[in-house]
Amino acid sequence: MDAPWLRLYTRDGDPRGDIPAPAKVRGVIRAYAASTLEIDLQPGDPREEILRAEGTRVEVTLAGEHLAGGPVTRWTLEGPVAPRMTVTVTDDRDILRRIMVAPRPDQGLDAQGSDAEWAGTGPLESVLKTLAAANAPRAGVVMDIAPDLGRGPQVTVRGRWVPIEQVLEEHLRAARMVVTVRWVPQSRRLLLDVTEPGTYHTRLSAGDGTVQQWRVTSSAPAVTRALIGTTSGGVTQVIQGGVEAAWGITGEGYRSASTAPEAESAALALLEEHGPASGMAVTLAESPHVHYGGPHGLRVGQRVRLQVGAVTITDTLTECEVEWGPDSAPVARPKVGAWDDSPVTSLTRAVAAIARTIRRA
Repeated sequence: MDAPWLRLYTRDGDPRGDIPAPAKVRGVIRAYAASTLEIDLQPGDPREEILRAEGTRVEVTLAGEHLAGGPVTRWTLEGPVAPRMTVTVTDDRDILRRIMVAPRPDQGLDAQGSDAEWAGTGPLESVLKTLAAANAPRAGVVMDIAPDLGRGPQVTVRGRWVPIEQVLEEHLRAARMVVTVRWVPQSRRLLLDVTEPGTYHTRLSAGDGTVQQWRVTSSAPAVTRALIGTTSGGVTQVIQGGVEAAWGITGEGYRSASTAPEAESAALALLEEHGPASGMAVTLAESPHVHYGGPHGLRVGQRVRLQVGAVTITDTLTECEVEWGPDSAPVARPKVGAWDDSPVTSLTRAVAAIARTIRRA
């Protein structure tokens, strides 16, 4: 991996030079949440005063492309001898966690209603940009919205005084769309947009050295029989006979519902939440032919094809740990799979297939 470049700006957007030789940089670049960076400065670095100023920004580029950037959200200074300063930079995407969804964003705060709820239907990109544009001014956020291209599936999003990120995360993951919020030096404003990273062109495996470590887990169901209480006082039961037969385990769970559709939905949710579960985590390593960033490199949000055992799994590159310093080459550790005991059916099937190949080995 090429060494990323760190540039400094004041809160008003005035350039204040670079950090050419940090003692160490550690970061996590994320697809569906804000990336973070920790930067250790060399003792006595003249940029300490700049970085201690409120609102200072650090923008990081890799191979000529934006990697992460945002304000310094924390700094510490440790001593007593040769004090060393560490700063934390939080990517501007965090703004989606800090803007709430107002029930009626076009009206004043005294006209929101006690039980009103915002609802939007349309292509995912359109709903996201409409929601951000409507709520950003009230939150004091000066932000441009890139033109809406109507990308993504049709969705219906609802929310009331919860972060924008919270109501959209599930939809973004399902559609494999990544939100970017980047500060533009020319305009000195934030720019919100979405990308569709696509699929990485090369299949990765332990044989070529790119799959550094992998872990798969499988666990038994806790609930196979959903008991749903109704307003009439009766209880309906939904049984997963196939799951019980496969595992030789039974278990009951209870939820209440007021309508028949709600009862059906509650039963399915209960059985999925406590049904058979699997987990997978894969850590990748760079090689001479596979690297993070740049025109043909890996990037978070991409789909990657992984050879694990005798099974090929395609999934999203959810995050990447990066680290570099003056005495060590930059290192990137991309990670695929953020599940731990996930009930996702496709994942459960894949883990089962991997287990069969391992038993045969």
